[in-house]
Amino acid sequence: MVLALTMSSPTLLAGVVENYDFKENHTEYTLYFKKINDKEARLMQLDIYNYDTEIVIPSVVKVNDKYGSYEFKVTAIGQFYNKSDNGVCTNFSDMDPYTRIFGNVEDYANYIKSVTIPESVKSIWPSAFSGSYSDKYGLGCKSLTIPGNVTEIGAGAFMFAKFEQVAIPDAVKNIYSKTFYNCGKLKSINLGNGVEEIWDDAFRGIPSNAEIHIDAVTPPIISNSAFYSKDYTAKVFVPYGTSEDYRSKWSTFSELTFVEMEPGQTSGVSVGKAPTELHVECNHSNLYATAASVIRIYSISGTLVHSGSGVVNVSLPAGVYLVKSGTDVVKILVQ
Repeated sequence: MVLALTMSSPTLLAGVVENYDFKENHTEYTLYFKKINDKEARLMQLDIYNYDTEIVIPSVVKVNDKYGSYEFKVTAIGQFYNKSDNGVCTNFSDMDPYTRIFGNVEDYANYIKSVTIPESVKSIWPSAFSGSYSDKYGLGCKSLTIPGNVTEIGAGAFMFAKFEQVAIPDAVKNIYSKTFYNCGKLKSINLGNGVEEIWDDAFRGIPSNAEIHIDAVTPPIISNSAFYSKDYTAKVFVPYGTSEDYRSKWSTFSELTFVEMEPGQTSGVSVGKAPTELHVECNHSNLYATAASVIRIYSISGTLVHSGSGVVNVSLPAGVYLVKSGTDVVKILVQ
């Protein structure tokens, strides 16, 4: 059953609505956009009307007015704290000028079942999908795919989010302060091969049993307060032959366990894009995969646990697995 949200006041979001350039109406939500230039726009605000809302952000917004028809590519997601401000984000490490896209209704984020971010998006502004400090509301979806074209993810972008797994594209160089602050349900996070620095409180409050997968051969610079404690325990999966370098350069966190991936192996995440031939899905402990050639399933440590041709349907213990067929690789969480 779908229940309608009750708004406390019809003027609650009036300040935001007055400053948008165009909007896109859907049955369960409305998206508000602001022009960046004559060809690009940013998603600046969303309104949600039902529980378990599945939001699809378009790659292009089509606008019709008395002067003609126009198209704007959606390249950014974010909002200024002073909602009358215009322009672009110039400092992704600073949360102060920016705020979440949920407006003044703090529990909006809880009701989002899924978010589809298009390939056109290049930047996610500070605090964009942030939850609420006061009530610990956070983005409700269990997983999030960040497209491979994203180059900047701002500080505090996903505070209090409830997703269990997330992958950061190779083009992202910085994991800024509080990006994943108090994401208390995270089980697996993948950092691409381009990450260079992890800032203060970036992972503060994530579970101690979370798995962190890093494709960067050179260990990123890491703040002494990136985690909630210097005694933080977690498994960190790193490229083959780099564990000693990571252990040395991340020595502040002496309780971390570094696990090397097999030679040539990466974390296996095709960020933002589905494989062309291999299809994988999971229903509780059952993993189902189809492909045109042989399918091999590996544990995250690289051990072959199952193989088959064409179709595989197998029950597996809880954990993270790599499913491979030809050149296609999918990383999946079995619960």
